[in-house]
Amino acid sequence: HVVERTATLLRALGLPDPELGFDPGAIGELPTPESSSGGLHAPVLIQPGAGWGNKEYPPERWGRIAGTIGARSGRAVGVLAGPGEESLADRVVSASGGRARRVSPGGIDGLTRTLRDAGLVLGGDTGPVHLAHALGIPVLALHGPTSPDRHGPWRRRDRALWRTLPCSFCYRRFDAVKACLLEIPPERVAGRALEILEAARGPGPGPG
Repeated sequence: HVVERTATLLRALGLPDPELGFDPGAIGELPTPESSSGGLHAPVLIQPGAGWGNKEYPPERWGRIAGTIGARSGRAVGVLAGPGEESLADRVVSASGGRARRVSPGGIDGLTRTLRDAGLVLGGDTGPVHLAHALGIPVLALHGPTSPDRHGPWRRRDRALWRTLPCSFCYRRFDAVKACLLEIPPERVAGRALEILEAARGPGPGPG
């Protein structure tokens, strides 16, 4: 995984291998109790944009996923829009059947605060998803041209979805989405997301 590979660069500096792990408290500002929406009601966030066109799952499919998650979980669904991604986010919102709204967190500090308040973050192999994972927020990452073993949520292979094809994990940049993502059905994404949300709830209260 790139996390482990990058850490080995310390050896070239004569430094010992670090004890790898994320420290959510060291990333950005910690939320105040008043700013947190609470675990069971925390919103689901979707990050539709990515650095490569072939990392972007179609916005209409994200909209269907947002609609299903919103209807079946009762949670609010936000669509993250970074600078220049407003029209992409609006396409997801339009396809959600009124279940999603656009969220524009601004810079990295605003994004970090927004992610901390989420109950689940969905997207491709892209920065906000990796940041959410580092913050300890449940994620679900869709992988097409990049391998989930190398670039997926670190130590959580179960939080990635992919479709293995003869051309999978080519690491080639294209302007348009390819079969490796298109063959991941939105129903599978929504179903897995709902499983993660249900698992995060934990066991219900016992009788009496």
